[in-house]
Amino acid sequence: MVMQLQAQSDLKVKTIKVHDFRNSVLLSDLFTTIEYLPLETNANCYLSYPVQIEIFDSLIFIQDHREDQIFTFSMNGKFRNSIGKIGKGPGELIAYGDFFIDSNNRTIEILDNGTDKMQIFGFDGNFINSKQLIWCSSFKKTLNGDYLMYSGYAPHYHDKKGKLLDTPIVLVDNNGDIKNRFRKEFEPNGYGIRATMLKDAINRFGDTILFCPNRSNIVFQYFNTKLSKRVVFDFGSKNLPQKYSSISDLTFNDLTNLQARYILDLANFIETEKQYAFTFNYQNALYQALVNKQNDKQFVTKSANFINDLDRMNFKYFHLISYYNNSFVFYIHSIDFKEQLDRLLNSMKKIEKEIYLKDHPDILRIYNGISNENNPILVFFKCK
Repeated sequence: MVMQLQAQSDLKVKTIKVHDFRNSVLLSDLFTTIEYLPLETNANCYLSYPVQIEIFDSLIFIQDHREDQIFTFSMNGKFRNSIGKIGKGPGELIAYGDFFIDSNNRTIEILDNGTDKMQIFGFDGNFINSKQLIWCSSFKKTLNGDYLMYSGYAPHYHDKKGKLLDTPIVLVDNNGDIKNRFRKEFEPNGYGIRATMLKDAINRFGDTILFCPNRSNIVFQYFNTKLSKRVVFDFGSKNLPQKYSSISDLTFNDLTNLQARYILDLANFIETEKQYAFTFNYQNALYQALVNKQNDKQFVTKSANFINDLDRMNFKYFHLISYYNNSFVFYIHSIDFKEQLDRLLNSMKKIEKEIYLKDHPDILRIYNGISNENNPILVFFKCK
C-alpha cells in the first residue's frame, strides 16, 4: 500500500479484545457514501480476479490472478497500459509475485517468483532494469532502500547462495544479501512456519511496515530498523492455542477442523489513521472486522452480513482489500452488479423504482453501460 502518512513512532504493543461479534452491520454506521468505478474492458486488459490493488498519484495498479499481469488505469477507469509480460527476456517475468510502488522514483518493482529477480518498470510500462534478490511471497521496500521479505515457509527459505534459512522474514539489501534474519522475534512460537502465500501478509502504514504471520493473532511492525509486535487482537476462547502455532506438518483436514473452532490468523490487514480493518475465517465463514483505534469500538460480522443501507446494493460478500484517500476499496464483478440491481428493482413497486433510479443516476448509468463480460467494478467506501 502506498501511503503519504506518518505512522506512530512508538513501539508500544496494543492489545484489543475482540468480543463484539454482531449478527449484521449497517454500512451507514461506518461510511458516508459508496462510489462505483467501472474499469474499461478491451482485448488488452481483461481482468477476472484482482489479487492486489494499489492507487498512487491518480493511477490504479491492479494485479490479476488469471492473467498473471499488472494493469494500470486512470481514476476515471480508463485503461492506460500493462506492465511486464510472461517470458524469459528482458522485462519479462516467469511468474508474477508481489509488487511495490516506489513513490520516490515513480517506479513499480515486481518480484519474479520464477527467477527471484526484482524487475523494475516505469509507470508507463517501460522496463528499466532488474536485480537478483531471493524468493518471497510478500515484500515491502524500506525507507533506506532495503527489502523486508516474507517467505512464509521458513524450512524451505534459501538465500541467493542456496543456504537454508530458519526464519520466515529477512531484511535484504539492494544486492540480495541478507542483512538481518529476525529469528529471535519469532521464538519460541515459530510464527510464520508454513504461513500464508497470500500477498496481503505484509502491508504498510506510513513509514511502518506491517505483517501478519500465519497462525497468529499478532500484527508485527518494522520501524526504525527494529521488528516488534504492534497490535495483538485477543479473541478470548476463539484464539488458536499456542501449541498449534509452530506445528509445520498439519494436514488440510487438520487446519479445517481447527478453523471450525478457532481463529487461526488475520488477513487483508489495513491500518488507517482512524481504524484497523482485517478479515479472518471462523467456523468455515469469512468475517470482516473494523476496529476504531481511539475507542476500540468494533464492527465484526460475517462478510455476507454487512447490510448496504446507503444505496441498497447488497454484496454477496464484503471484504476490504485496499485503502486510498479516506476510502476503503473493494471490487464487484460486473455480472454480480447487474444481478443485484435487477433483484433490487424487481422487489420494488413502480413508484419506488422511479424514485430510486432518480436518486441514484450513477448506478443506472453503470448498469446501462456494462455487460456480464466487463471488467470488475471498483467500489470506494468513504469513511466517516
